Amino acid sequence: MSLYFRTGLAAVVELMVLFLIGGLAPFSEKSGKQSVSETLCGGFLIYYALLEITVLPLTMARVSLYVILCIWAAELAVLCASSVVLHYRGFFRELSVHAKRYRFAAVELALIIIAAAAAVVSVMLPSGRDISGTIAQMTTDIYHDSAGLINGFFGEVLTSVPTSGLLNRFHVSGEFYAVLFDIPCLTQMKIVQQLLTVILSFLISHRIFFRLTGGKRVPSAIATIMLAAVQFTSRTPYSSADQLLRTGWTGNGIMTGVLLPSVLLLLLALYDDPDRRQLHVLGMCAGIAAVSLSRTSIYLFPLALTAGIIPLVLSRREPGLIMHALLWMVIPVSAVVLCVLHPSVSLL
Repeated sequence: MSLYFRTGLAAVVELMVLFLIGGLAPFSEKSGKQSVSETLCGGFLIYYALLEITVLPLTMARVSLYVILCIWAAELAVLCASSVVLHYRGFFRELSVHAKRYRFAAVELALIIIAAAAAVVSVMLPSGRDISGTIAQMTTDIYHDSAGLINGFFGEVLTSVPTSGLLNRFHVSGEFYAVLFDIPCLTQMKIVQQLLTVILSFLISHRIFFRLTGGKRVPSAIATIMLAAVQFTSRTPYSSADQLLRTGWTGNGIMTGVLLPSVLLLLLALYDDPDRRQLHVLGMCAGIAAVSLSRTSIYLFPLALTAGIIPLVLSRREPGLIMHALLWMVIPVSAVVLCVLHPSVSLL
């Protein structure tokens, strides 16, 4: 089996896993309202939240990487199987029927081509930053069967690590797929993860405009294309578009390209259905996922959520949503406090 085939298979499998997991908490179960994009978004939030909950305590307990990956594989298998069993007759069947009846407009096909082209171009672009740190750590973890407890550059057993570095466990997902499909860590992150980040970013952006335009397909597709055109033609080394294209595989890249747009999409969904419990569950998952990505993500998530929830509460006139938003922020705010009070954690 060639490396090219294994790399493509890794991308397809990871996308399918996100889709199946997203079926556990769909944005909507109303007939004709199901969305593949929103299902993938929900799957992304649940996936990284569960990854953080699983890997962080096992890392602190100094469990070997092989055992961690076996536990993670078992959890994914249970989640995917549960999603299919519990929702096949309802959500997945409705989504299948809706997909068969769906007819793409010309502008929607153009959007698909642009998204695919952007994903491919992003893989070929240089990263624009030193990528050796994360990749070296991932490679060292796999070689020594360790979960971030050995220095990636010098091979020394670590006695302490930065608190934010210990909390950010998103790269273990990359290690899992690298081991599962026997592909280099650089290939997994720079190709597979980069592709998925760009694709998810386009899908979520489209759904945001879809909800903003009241469910109008053509205007939402045009708006997404215009947004991409503005971002990509005016990008600078410090813009979100440049970060998405060049470093979409990093924690900060995933944060700007997927996590923060997911928060906006959740808030728009809450505007339409503020009492839907699944949306509040996904909001809490978003807070935990933010902790898993990067130090910047930990600090930025509470600010972004605050900026988004205030207009929602004022427009819906439902102050109870503030309490839900506070619950979303419990984990990331606790992580911020921990990082400030204890900049490093002893591993002895």
